[in-house]
Amino acid sequence: MRILIVDDEKNIRELLQLYVKRGTQDFATIETANNVGEAYDKILSFKPNIVFLDIQLETLTGFDLLDRLLHIDFHLIFVTAYSDYAIQAFEYAALHYLVKPVSENQVKQALNRCKQSIPLNKIQVEDAKKLFIKTSESKYILDKTDVAYFEADGAYCKVHLMNGEKIMTSKNLGEYEKLVGDDDFYRVHHATLVNISFVAKLDNKNNIILLKNGTALPISRRKKKGFKIMFENRN
Repeated sequence: MRILIVDDEKNIRELLQLYVKRGTQDFATIETANNVGEAYDKILSFKPNIVFLDIQLETLTGFDLLDRLLHIDFHLIFVTAYSDYAIQAFEYAALHYLVKPVSENQVKQALNRCKQSIPLNKIQVEDAKKLFIKTSESKYILDKTDVAYFEADGAYCKVHLMNGEKIMTSKNLGEYEKLVGDDDFYRVHHATLVNISFVAKLDNKNNIILLKNGTALPISRRKKKGFKIMFENRN
């Protein structure tokens, strides 16, 4: 689930972000914006499912933002210090109108109402493309395309991201193999599950694959034939 918080007060943005994280058990991707221009750009690029929208945004209003959009294809929750805009807000099909100061329980109720209104199949399609990775310190919500390869590390697994970051998790490699499916990733070695789209070359002679970032990974002899078929079908 993607959630955008639009408010020109930093402390309000941070408080709403905290409430939303708790209300979604941290399994939501959250972006923020502090003015109409930034919010407009993020709606187009981020494509939120839910928008928490303040009404007074510097010299413009939340209504100015909505009027710029060709379609409002997200659930809208107004969060404002002004109670007298409610009628106008509901003309934009707002699901909720929260008056500041907002409580955590109000945010939770608003989120629950939105969840009930989002088609289940839409959430399932989005979640199927996501990896929810939990470590002892953090939680990550990743697209499968963010991952270069998974590497077994004893009973644990190291997730190597495209940007070079590494995440150590308590799930084993077999569990991640089930999660990502067979179309995009291939188990090239007992300790390595690789994103096929990130492979640059198969070196048959030396039994290695070269990734696009220059990393060389071993491939077992018995895995080469199946990998070669999948790799060539993608190129």
